[in-house]
Amino acid sequence: MSDALEQAIKETRRQARRKRPLELSAYQVVATLVAEFNLDGAFLLELAGLDLETLLRRSLAAAGCQPRLFPLLSEAAYRAALLLLVQYDSPYLVYSRNPWEIRISRELARRRPDLPPEILTARSLTTIWLELEQV
Repeated sequence: MSDALEQAIKETRRQARRKRPLELSAYQVVATLVAEFNLDGAFLLELAGLDLETLLRRSLAAAGCQPRLFPLLSEAAYRAALLLLVQYDSPYLVYSRNPWEIRISRELARRRPDLPPEILTARSLTTIWLELEQV
């Protein structure tokens, strides 16, 4: 076996062993938000009924949180999380960091479905929405 081939094989194996960050699921994000902010059925109704200006204002005022890998929920909280997942399913849902961004994620996905992950991870969904409105 030639040295070049041997080095190529070693490099391929080294790259395969590299650690890769775990990707969060939408359930992990929503379940964390439900647990951290004590969200329930009343929140679902409130979220659906808010106008966009109030939604953005509340999102800017809310503290963000980092999703947990293994969020534990009570039965009622689990049902609330599943309802939020079904009602506000979007590809940007995994980038939500406060309860109000759950709805903003769906609106943003409708408006701009082509945003790269680098932008979505660098800033909050609320900030991205406000920047897009200024353009």
